[in-house]
Amino acid sequence: AVSAKMHAVQVHGAAVMLCALLVIGVVVAVGGDAADNNRSNNRNNDGQQLAMAHRSSAPLPAPPPGPSPLPGLAELDAMMARLGNASSDALHKGFVSDTVLDDAALGVAGYFRRAAVSDATATQRANIAASYKAQYTREPEGYAENRSLHLPGQEIGDAVALLQDALAELEVFVNNATAGQRRPATPRVNFTSAAVAVSRDGYFRMANGSGSPVFATGFNTMPTVDTPAAAQLVEALDLRQDGMWAPITWVQPDLTVTSSALVNMKQSLDQTLRAGHTANILIGNVNPPKWALEKWPSLADPVTQHSVNFNIDSPGASVLLAALVRGVLTATGCHPALTGWVLANEPGFRSSKSNFTTAKFASFLRQAYSSNLETLNTAWNTSFAAWNDPDLTKQPPVPDVCVKGAWHCDPNTTASFVASPPEAARWHDWNSFNSARVTSFFASTYNVLQAFAPGQPCTAASIKIINGGGFSTNLRNTADGIDRLALSELLSIQGCDTRILPWNDYSLANKRITQNIGSYTLGAYSTDWLGQAMGYTLMRSYGPGKLLFDSEWHPSSTEWYRDAAMPAKHLEIATWHALLYGQATNQQWYWHRDLTTGVAKLGKPDAGFPDSLMTQPMQMAGYVRATLQANTVGVADALAAVVNTRPNVWIVHSQGTTLHDVEASQVLATVFEAATFLGIGLGFVAERQLARNPSAVPRDAFLIVPQTSFALNSTVTVVKERVSADPSKTIVTAISLSRVLRFGPRGLVRSDTDLAFLKNAVQLPCTTGPQMQQRLAALVLSVVAPTVQCIDGTGTAANDGSTADTTVDTTAAAFGVVCRSTLVAPGAAHATVIAINLRNTTASISLVLPTSGQAPKAPWTNALTNRTMPAGLPITIPVREKMILTVAL
Repeated sequence: AVSAKMHAVQVHGAAVMLCALLVIGVVVAVGGDAADNNRSNNRNNDGQQLAMAHRSSAPLPAPPPGPSPLPGLAELDAMMARLGNASSDALHKGFVSDTVLDDAALGVAGYFRRAAVSDATATQRANIAASYKAQYTREPEGYAENRSLHLPGQEIGDAVALLQDALAELEVFVNNATAGQRRPATPRVNFTSAAVAVSRDGYFRMANGSGSPVFATGFNTMPTVDTPAAAQLVEALDLRQDGMWAPITWVQPDLTVTSSALVNMKQSLDQTLRAGHTANILIGNVNPPKWALEKWPSLADPVTQHSVNFNIDSPGASVLLAALVRGVLTATGCHPALTGWVLANEPGFRSSKSNFTTAKFASFLRQAYSSNLETLNTAWNTSFAAWNDPDLTKQPPVPDVCVKGAWHCDPNTTASFVASPPEAARWHDWNSFNSARVTSFFASTYNVLQAFAPGQPCTAASIKIINGGGFSTNLRNTADGIDRLALSELLSIQGCDTRILPWNDYSLANKRITQNIGSYTLGAYSTDWLGQAMGYTLMRSYGPGKLLFDSEWHPSSTEWYRDAAMPAKHLEIATWHALLYGQATNQQWYWHRDLTTGVAKLGKPDAGFPDSLMTQPMQMAGYVRATLQANTVGVADALAAVVNTRPNVWIVHSQGTTLHDVEASQVLATVFEAATFLGIGLGFVAERQLARNPSAVPRDAFLIVPQTSFALNSTVTVVKERVSADPSKTIVTAISLSRVLRFGPRGLVRSDTDLAFLKNAVQLPCTTGPQMQQRLAALVLSVVAPTVQCIDGTGTAANDGSTADTTVDTTAAAFGVVCRSTLVAPGAAHATVIAINLRNTTASISLVLPTSGQAPKAPWTNALTNRTMPAGLPITIPVREKMILTVAL
């Protein structure tokens, strides 16, 4: 979603409240459960009690006694002074390279101090209560008023806690000073075209010096930075990704653009450049101007669409958008602050009753069937006598096909796929046409951009596509006209809208998380990570080397999800997870407060405000800190190297199958879940990619065919040739193995004889994620292995790596821990290991070199602290924590 008013800007990604590496006996602890628990305990008791009451519907706590609603202000002020003094002292004595991380913590705490004071006023309490009523419509009488009363205390408690964490981390360096070991420098990056360039590997990179990747973050609907206090906050939080809004309502009858809007746009871009930020422009495809509707009435033809509320097949559609784009670019020029356009917000195109659409569909069918009506009738099992029969171009209804438990799925459903050729053929043809017309619509605008300044950042473009639709277990979510492969190959930036939320009983029980993806190991994880991981992997596979911009990132709240007491470490670990899967820049959903005063903008009830990031200082601090630390030289390079590593395992992603067989989406999700924890590169390959290049998946890599039931003939040919060459490298998995490659895209059935070769491939029944991971590890890791493997348990080599332990099973990859490793540089004798614990329990892992079964040699160095730790010891990674180490090979 996006607000109608967007003059947006910036925030630099999540952060990592990193605890010191502590040697406890023979176990090295990264972070600690105690640290996470202490943060929650340090929160204001009122806020914590209310959060529990909200989850359990227990009786609401009474208002706090006494006249002051903000008893924690003095403690907060004292903590701010204490951290500020300690930070200055540490810099002066050489314990840290800079105070950037401390300044960020102070910036967040200071901002929420102002917010809490504002929230405690009578006027704002009433406004906030009205917003809570708008969001929580089923809560008991008095609930909203109690929440608004206690919110300031919760914000102050969180602010105190985040300062305590920052001070504790700083004191590690002060109290354990070692010669030559200082906290690494945290660069602040000026995102002007002179300092940063978009590289061919899909990242912003420093244009001079190190050439390291740099990550920019921001917020949707963030106010303009118009005061010194606002500028100071933006600088402290390192907010660099600005956003602007250009609606089609700006276009005038003479096809010029409103001059005042262009002046404001130019001024905003100039301001962005002065601040050292980068900006994108989102096109507002809503509400064509009245004069345009009069000139092209077909713009208002009935359609079922999301975000774009006019008929894209009307001749006026492309004219309006071309006029808007040309007008803006003519006024601003190829502005050095502008690094891309977002062509649409969450688009979806399900049906159209326009005569223009019908005519295009008729033309498409003639071409698809070589003008042979008899061939079409055979495929559809119809008896049309003429191509102009109006029933021929009627759009088929969405089949009522979904997996039980999927969002909006009838609980009594028994249908999981469309198999009858007549229904399948007509459904396939409509969706093929629909995706082609949608791609053509976006190509029209993109071509106008490229004509102005080919290949330049100012004319780069993306589309904010909701991640998850291509993996949905409900056909209503897949049949939206969005061809991910075609759009990825067309556009210069990979755009999306993604959510990654905490996994908890409250969100599941109340269905605040919409599970569009098939169920995976329920209860095993602390974070609902699968949608983000699959979405980003698909994007990087379909558009390698292109910037991945999540222009509406949802790690903290959505229209459906709220959590009054979000786990303290959630947002920072969500950010690290995003970066490990290729996110290069983001804008988070969304900023509700004045930048200077912290006053919540609630002139009318805003259901998006309650329990959002604007009420949770701890989450904000984590968000900012993670990206600041990720920008550290060495860490940023390792993240990009992991993302750009050639996959060792490829999974077939079949657009035809997603449009017919929703059960296959469950198989796809489960095999991806299992393969994620092998510790090696993982990618998707589209059927059309294989058709164009049968060697798209190298012969030394593994190809997984996950219930690809409605497959192209070319896919069958490629799989057959791979199985013939080396059957051990092709893995077939399904709930129903008999469905694999069984149908053509239009539903025609292949015989057992046609598919007899599949018996020679590796057969992997689709069971649970952990079971499939064990089987995949046995099949894959003995052939291809990571530089460094994370394995479960404590059976590792000696501390110096000198003696191999033959009891170590190097295929026992740790399930629930995303572990990736990469050489520090090509041919280097050191590697960087990045591990994220997604489990809902603490993980104990050991690092092993697969080639020898030994532990990596000393030194082991924490990349975020520059501090060394004993080599060879098992490592404990608490819930929602990560580890980034450099080790010797």
